[in-house]
Amino acid sequence: MKHKITIILIALIIFNLIIGSILILDIQAFTTPITKVEINIIDINSEELTLQTIVNIENTNNFDISIKNFEVISNTEDDKEIGRILINGGEIKANNNKTFTSQDNFILKNENITVLKNFVNAKVSLNLFGLIKKTIPINITVLTSIENVINQIKQPNIKINSKLTEITENGLNFTTKIEVNNPTHFSYKVEEILIEIEKEDKTNVGEITIVGDIIEPKKTIILTSNGTITFNALDAEILWFKLTGIAGVKIAGIYKNVNIKANASLIIPDIKEFIFGNDPIEFKIPVQFKLKLKGISANIGFEMFNPSNFSLTGENLLCSFLRFDDNTSIILGTKKMEKCIISPHDKTCLKTNITIPYVKYLKLSKGRLRPNWFVIKIEGDFHIAGTQQAVPISLNAYIDPHIFVNRNFNN
Repeated sequence: MKHKITIILIALIIFNLIIGSILILDIQAFTTPITKVEINIIDINSEELTLQTIVNIENTNNFDISIKNFEVISNTEDDKEIGRILINGGEIKANNNKTFTSQDNFILKNENITVLKNFVNAKVSLNLFGLIKKTIPINITVLTSIENVINQIKQPNIKINSKLTEITENGLNFTTKIEVNNPTHFSYKVEEILIEIEKEDKTNVGEITIVGDIIEPKKTIILTSNGTITFNALDAEILWFKLTGIAGVKIAGIYKNVNIKANASLIIPDIKEFIFGNDPIEFKIPVQFKLKLKGISANIGFEMFNPSNFSLTGENLLCSFLRFDDNTSIILGTKKMEKCIISPHDKTCLKTNITIPYVKYLKLSKGRLRPNWFVIKIEGDFHIAGTQQAVPISLNAYIDPHIFVNRNFNN
């Protein structure tokens, strides 16, 4: 009996020695797990940044391991610590992998940071039956560029709203409102803004500068300015407002300038409605007839009141003297009138004379001495100096042929 017990004990000892040797050999073959680390800046503003850490650990061993003392230390380039992240560890089964994640905010205290140095530290340990222990450290350094994130910053959202307000002697007055929206989590400082105004052919007709302002995160500001563009802008159908400027931002001690650009168009309104609006334009055509030896003499005047805020130039003015019989009109004579300039809210009066020889009058009358009406017709264009935009006029004054000698008649 004792002999059998002895044999069993010897066999157990040998078995334990064999198993122990196998385990020792296996533990000696214990390798560091494959570790992949990804550290991203998912948000950043003037005061803090949000760091996301993703660690994937693959256990290539034939036994379970545990991860302990898991932390990420983030330093500036000059090794000043700005934050520390503690990540819950855990077990990883044999020939398996596990992902550990964390998201933390770090306060920025005027640090000048372009790159974060992130030190990932952990301990991988093995514990068999409380008898055999082995620990392997994990130490990985990951660099995260803040500058790359900042370089991806885009300009604020910009809307331009412009309209013409009035015309003066100096040009066309306009007002511009610029709506600037900051969709980011940091403040923008908008520097001076330049707006250039061009016609369709790229001709510059004016420009203005607007003083910028600070735009807080997630806020909108409106910048307003007035300006004047040249009269030849009226020759265009559309004006283009081209905005350029610089928006500065400071993030994590880094100063970044973002170029801002925006375009907007403005349709030129109908010149007649825009210039005169609801103000009446007053015309008078005083006429004086005289019978002279050479024929019928008509002294004709043209008086016009300018209700606008700028001078008008009258050109190509033609005065015609006609007789009107039933539905037929016959031109008895014509005369060009002088070019004239009418100052704002002023009037001008031009004069001319048309004399119709009696022979010509009788010939054109075709036997009918007295017409239904004598008609004085004035045609021409009034425009703003320096532009091709013109307001055409065509005025008729009807005179009763029974009363015309040495009398003045106004339309």
